[in-house]
Amino acid sequence: MPELPEVESVKVNLERYILDQTIEKVEVHHRGLRWPIPHNFEEMLEGQKVKMLVRRAKYLLLYFEKADFILLWHLGMSGRVQVITPKALTPRQTHDHVEIAFYSGLKLRFRDPRRFGAMLLVPLKELSRFSLLSSLGVEPFDNSFSGPFLLELFKNRSRPLKAALLDQKIIAGLGNIYVCEALHCAKLSPLRLAKTINHLEAEILVKAIQAVLRKAIAAGGSTLRDHRQPDGEKGTFQDVFKVYGREGERCLRCDHVEIKRILQSNRSTFYCERCQI
Repeated sequence: MPELPEVESVKVNLERYILDQTIEKVEVHHRGLRWPIPHNFEEMLEGQKVKMLVRRAKYLLLYFEKADFILLWHLGMSGRVQVITPKALTPRQTHDHVEIAFYSGLKLRFRDPRRFGAMLLVPLKELSRFSLLSSLGVEPFDNSFSGPFLLELFKNRSRPLKAALLDQKIIAGLGNIYVCEALHCAKLSPLRLAKTINHLEAEILVKAIQAVLRKAIAAGGSTLRDHRQPDGEKGTFQDVFKVYGREGERCLRCDHVEIKRILQSNRSTFYCERCQI
């Protein structure tokens, strides 16, 4: 599933193409995504001018110049947004479920083979209490996200660090890849109970999370299988993974212990037993 860096890179890439562009026509070829696409979807979007794109956790929010609603977009497990320029028109593929055409000649296609993605219209007046957004925790780049703040969040949590970091109600946008990488960067074991970290470890972990995310965003995210930028470019952060997907390989920091893979809550966790305590 695309995590914060992948969604952020999609947002930044899309902004280059669709900001201040007006939608001419919308075609829905399959409404059966994770939640059904509304039947008035086409009518509501046609004629709207894109004003702003915002990322919240793993969601994209498209704001329009004169609309009293936003388009809430989630890429799901395998979803991909494609930019189709007038000079590079290609036939629609089987899993291209939605096509948005702009007066400029540009098109967006949403391809989602597994159909776990979502495209929903949310009234602005309901946005603050909309269920998918209202329960989300702090953003990793929010000014309030600090060592003391994290320590307070974790002080009564008898869960492994990794599980706590993956909880979207605590910190929004983190996923399996970047939690593994951030914990290695912070030299903290994913098996440690969240409530056992001290002030210094909390400060180090916050900085590690932010550093890993910044590097991943700059690299366009990680392309392991499905992720691409809207313009077709792959992410490259997978080329510098320190632990994720490196089971049995040498730790790049201590060059002694092999990277170990375990299961936590049915998810693969990669870490170094020597470096991470």
